[in-house]
Amino acid sequence: MPPEDRIPSKTTEDLALLMRYVQLSDTDLAELNSLADAFDGESESAASAFYEHLLHFPWFRPILEDPHLLDRLQMSQISYIRSLGDAELGDSYISRQARIGRAHENIGLPVHLFVGGYAYLFERLLPGLLKHAEIRDESSGQQQEKTPDPSKFIAILFKRILLDAMLAIEAHVSTREEHLVHQSEQLAAVGELSASIAHEIRNPLAGMRGAMEMLKRGRVAGRRRDEIINEVSEQIERMEGLVRDLLHFARPTAPSPVPLDVQASLAHAVAHTTQLADSTEIEVKIVVAPDATQVLADPVLFDQALLNLTHNAVQAMHSSGGTVQLSSRREGDAIVIEVRDNGPGIPPGALPRIFQPFFTTRHKGSGLGLPIVKKIMRAHGGEIELASCADAGTVVSLRFPRDR
Repeated sequence: MPPEDRIPSKTTEDLALLMRYVQLSDTDLAELNSLADAFDGESESAASAFYEHLLHFPWFRPILEDPHLLDRLQMSQISYIRSLGDAELGDSYISRQARIGRAHENIGLPVHLFVGGYAYLFERLLPGLLKHAEIRDESSGQQQEKTPDPSKFIAILFKRILLDAMLAIEAHVSTREEHLVHQSEQLAAVGELSASIAHEIRNPLAGMRGAMEMLKRGRVAGRRRDEIINEVSEQIERMEGLVRDLLHFARPTAPSPVPLDVQASLAHAVAHTTQLADSTEIEVKIVVAPDATQVLADPVLFDQALLNLTHNAVQAMHSSGGTVQLSSRREGDAIVIEVRDNGPGIPPGALPRIFQPFFTTRHKGSGLGLPIVKKIMRAHGGEIELASCADAGTVVSLRFPRDR
């Protein structure tokens, strides 16, 4: 499962306890909320200044050189600054801070530099907020509407930003720990993979050796000779496919997400499977929901995941025909891409092992297609779900978070 699914989630009770710990009260939140307009007014200039400041330091330049990523980060920062004026903190606040922490770990930002960003924002926002409060108080004739003295207001803002940092840093560190655990699990699996690789390569090699011996001794001729040569070619193609899939599976996956047009991406996957689908009575459909026309993903990895799934679906119905449907929909904060077929389905006994490397229900499959897709989804902070029923088909759902 993705790292964020293993991180213990905070509850509103946990949040209330942390607020008591930093002594941030509901009255304090009301004071900040009274300056919601000021946070809104300061948000764009503060976010712009924040990233201009980061670009002066070599740690951040490689991360921020992508203009698309920089634009998304600035929009997220603007949203965060405006949220500092929220009157209430609840589940959505907890989720937002956890996403911030996970995102900074996923882009490789060390936690000590992450903390420094909060310090900069605090110093950058404070003068404008105090000035706004002073102007508002001077124009207000009612004593009860006035902001507390500057030192108290500074403490309130500091406590709120400190609480934000505590929650985000916890998610940051927990995500890092999960990444390390995952790397250890991958290393532990190397031995098992080596044995499986040897088995997968030894069998076709043995067949090819036997075929070449027969050809060498001149014991076959005519049609039988052509059949043996074709069989050797198929085994070579199988080994090439195995090596290609193995390299994709073993290669470290570091996505560079950008907004992708879902319709175009699904059409691209369909185009690459059309030849295979046309050889049988297979219809391929695309259904894109109006509120799910974009997905945040690495274009190369997204295409690879779709191609693996569409190939699986078409090959499952190669002898019987049927329909493959690629679709998108929005579910809460996620975009779900679904590949559905009405083929024979996967045997129930095979489902628990379906994501294991080299496990396959097809004679010519490498058994790495679904593990590769699962790895791609993990790298995107997303999820893959598979449901299958005998004689009713298979549905694979890819759940991409809208904001990493």
